[in-house]
Amino acid sequence: HGLRWWPAEGPGPVDYTPPTPKWASVDYPPLPAKDGDQSLKACVDYPPWLLSPQTARQACTPFGPGAPSSEVCCGAMIKYFAVVAGVAAGFVQFERKLKTWDHACGVICVAEAGGAASATDADSKPVLFPGRTFEVAGGVVCTSQWTTPEVRQCLLNAARSNLP
Repeated sequence: HGLRWWPAEGPGPVDYTPPTPKWASVDYPPLPAKDGDQSLKACVDYPPWLLSPQTARQACTPFGPGAPSSEVCCGAMIKYFAVVAGVAAGFVQFERKLKTWDHACGVICVAEAGGAASATDADSKPVLFPGRTFEVAGGVVCTSQWTTPEVRQCLLNAARSNLP
């Protein structure tokens, strides 16, 4: 799957498949990294990933304590789009009680990206929006179409640490 664009003029729609991001071609060492390894570099030793809220940095460490999330400004919507575009391998929303208006559009965009892209809770169950607010097990885990199953599993395991 790729993206489908409707140009302002001319025939359409136009199918577009984005190029594979550089981080997706890296052969990462076994993840998560060993405790205490503080010299890790994103896109070299572990894939770039995003986290919200930033206050969860100590609790949510999918690739080890020396592998922090990348910094992206703004709210969850920007992070979902960054994952779909291949800027990051994944995004963990490390909260269980959320507002639909902050996440519904992002989850839909991830699903529409196709391939292996997904947005689930920590138990790999679909994120559902029954009303203005919703709850998920551990948090929302969103991965790119280029994310390997091993990287996705690290993100899911980190979100599971937020289960009651």
